[in-house]
Amino acid sequence: MTEPEVINRSRLGFEARCLATLHSLAGYYGSIRAGKAFEDFMNEVFAVVNGHDDQSVEDPYEIERLFIRAADPAIAFEKVAGSPFAPMIVSCTFARRAMVASEAGEPEQAWIYLAEASFWCGVTLAEKGIDQAYHQTVGDTKRLQATLGANKRIEKYQPVVEFAYQRVREMRPASRGWQSRTQAVQAIKADVLAFGETVQVSMSEEQAGKTIDGWLAKMPDAAELFPGRKKGAAAL
Repeated sequence: MTEPEVINRSRLGFEARCLATLHSLAGYYGSIRAGKAFEDFMNEVFAVVNGHDDQSVEDPYEIERLFIRAADPAIAFEKVAGSPFAPMIVSCTFARRAMVASEAGEPEQAWIYLAEASFWCGVTLAEKGIDQAYHQTVGDTKRLQATLGANKRIEKYQPVVEFAYQRVREMRPASRGWQSRTQAVQAIKADVLAFGETVQVSMSEEQAGKTIDGWLAKMPDAAELFPGRKKGAAAL
């Protein structure tokens, strides 16, 4: 009798997150290329990434250059890098690398790539150019290092912090934005805890709110995302 295949729940979670990222990117692609569906995105964007990626290239600018040369060498790099289309390519590239690493039996590297893909997906959906996001990422990293301290601790929590940043930007209410940092923490807390479990970073549910709030307070664009307390609020 054939033994039933053992289902790796962590692997299923990883694959589901990869697919969710690609669907988010495809949704954005459909919004800037009217009528394009998921299949079109996979054929017109993912396939190009798959055919021209060079995993030795990690800098977002240089990743973008790979595909500008592949599409049309005459296209001005500055024009593409300044558009929201650029982070979509970068996110797709890291998502593809995550899938390749997973298939190669390198789960830790796969999750690192997926964290990068998730971050750049958030940048894509926020419609920021690669320049703004690149410098923001540098700021995020510096603030993260100051907040978390030792290098090992940074390496352990960094994917979770970046996921929290991405979710805050993705889930920001379209009409009025976040009314407070506390509102944002409550909205993303469950997702952050779940993501932490998938990358084997345990967080106390009781302390998670305070921890996430501290991370969000250190975001370079915190002032833009979260309104300050109105004058007189403390007296209410």
